[in-house]
Amino acid sequence: MSPTYLKSIFLLFLFLLITIAVYSPGLADGFYFDDHINIVDNTLLHVEDPSFGNFWQASWSGNSGPLGRPLSYFSFSLNWFFTGNNAYAMKLVNLAIHLLVGILLFFLSKKLLTFINRSKNINLNVNLISLLSCGVWLVHPINLTSVLYVVQRMTSLSALFSVCAVLCYTHFRLQQTKHKGHWFSLITSTAIFSILAILAKETAVLIIFYLACIEVFILRFQTLNSNDRNILKIGFTLVIVFITIGIGSFFYTHPDWLKNIYDLRSFTLAERLLTESRMP
Repeated sequence: MSPTYLKSIFLLFLFLLITIAVYSPGLADGFYFDDHINIVDNTLLHVEDPSFGNFWQASWSGNSGPLGRPLSYFSFSLNWFFTGNNAYAMKLVNLAIHLLVGILLFFLSKKLLTFINRSKNINLNVNLISLLSCGVWLVHPINLTSVLYVVQRMTSLSALFSVCAVLCYTHFRLQQTKHKGHWFSLITSTAIFSILAILAKETAVLIIFYLACIEVFILRFQTLNSNDRNILKIGFTLVIVFITIGIGSFFYTHPDWLKNIYDLRSFTLAERLLTESRMP
């Protein structure tokens, strides 16, 4: 192993340890806010007999989001089966997911920056910038709730599969800049992880826009032939139009969906947006 590689591994490990130290004090706290209605008081989630039927029922026991977020509820039911009503154990899983996302972001950054170095003929310090990006993301306060509020695993789990989708897409697109083909691997891997991300939380529909940004600002639809380039552009256009029509159709046929959600809460949508617009 080269000294540079060993140094990168050491710094990445150091950032992971710092993140664990930062989050450790909050792991001992209990359940908060939506944790109760979605997990503690959701008896269908409390699987004791590990049968397919019980886990299937637990996976569809929530009413969060239009798709029900079954993958997130399945993970909660697994946690409950192995550790019971233990918020600490559930938050440990949240932290593990968060750390894994950080590691994947390091590799994603490294791939993109390496391509920028090669295509722009510049000499960025790829390892250092990737490590710093990973480290900042790991300890940034904006990720606090997705780790220390158990139910917000929905966000971190969706982020995990979203990064996997973007990483797979980036890997095979970089292959396409040097070789023809790779369409099956690119489409299959990206689609599978995107579906998993959406089943964890619907905000993962933003994956297509992340990929579009990577294409427009970094990869610039670069391929070895014009046919592959045209397929990319047409594919992006069709997917974005399809998603836009799908979201628009849902709100057109369910005009009171957002209103009904906030009728059950002590705050309005406008009040929530006002608080979330502030950077922690």
